[in-house]
Amino acid sequence: MKICYLILIHHKFEQAKRLINQLANSQTCFVIHIDAKVDQATYERFKQDMVTISSIHYSKRIDVKWGAFSLTKAIMETILHAVSSDVIKCDRYMLISGQDYPIVSNQAISNFIETHQTEEFIEAVLLDLTDDKTKVWTPFYRFIRYHFWVGKKRISTALIKKNPPNIPIYHGSAWWLLTSKSIEYLADVYIHNKKINRFFSTSFMSDEAYIQTLLMSSPFSTNIVGRSLTYTNWENASGAHPKTLTKDDIAKINTSNCLFARKLDTDLDIEIFNLLDLQKINQFN
Repeated sequence: MKICYLILIHHKFEQAKRLINQLANSQTCFVIHIDAKVDQATYERFKQDMVTISSIHYSKRIDVKWGAFSLTKAIMETILHAVSSDVIKCDRYMLISGQDYPIVSNQAISNFIETHQTEEFIEAVLLDLTDDKTKVWTPFYRFIRYHFWVGKKRISTALIKKNPPNIPIYHGSAWWLLTSKSIEYLADVYIHNKKINRFFSTSFMSDEAYIQTLLMSSPFSTNIVGRSLTYTNWENASGAHPKTLTKDDIAKINTSNCLFARKLDTDLDIEIFNLLDLQKINQFN
């Protein structure tokens, strides 16, 4: 079975190249979204450096603002590019970022998706919109103690949704592994359902609720496995972002039962990359 990686990149391009080179083989393809804030020269240089990978494609670029609907738009642009392509014909689609890294080998990932051909791996937790605390997208503790500003104005009541659509709202990790059929469904809704797009366009952290909500109200809901396959560590995390993982986190990563880990940073700790690569080699020795 073939897998298409939808990858969001806005910086750390050398690290992203390492990620892509680790994943590239005859059974993988890539749709890359590079933030529109990245200058054209850097964008073209990255594309040139990746030219030897024939299965790499680039989606329309969006100027992404953290927490805004623009991030959801960037995700959906990768999906639209994938489903509209005559070349990209994959069985599975996985959303990752340029700061993710595989925990297991490509063969292990292939074996996993072969075993779980119909499951939709996406975390989806129902939001109780009758509770004022849950009218702000989640996980709430991440930003209850975090100050959000737009220009010089602090966001406050702008986060509260007063007119939700007539469907339950779900939320969860933005990182998922989905089937081709559910990806096609998401693309169709995004193109044709302007009402739900308008609702989420004024919702904070919609990238953690838009796809969850659509799929949980779809025929694919019965196939949803309510967890992400990307390991993150929120222990002692600051504000809105997870802990940056180091080699000291290897034990937790290895027992996470996930396929990927995030987020990693070659500038902070290169050794975790080397250790993960060595472990993947040793799987076959």
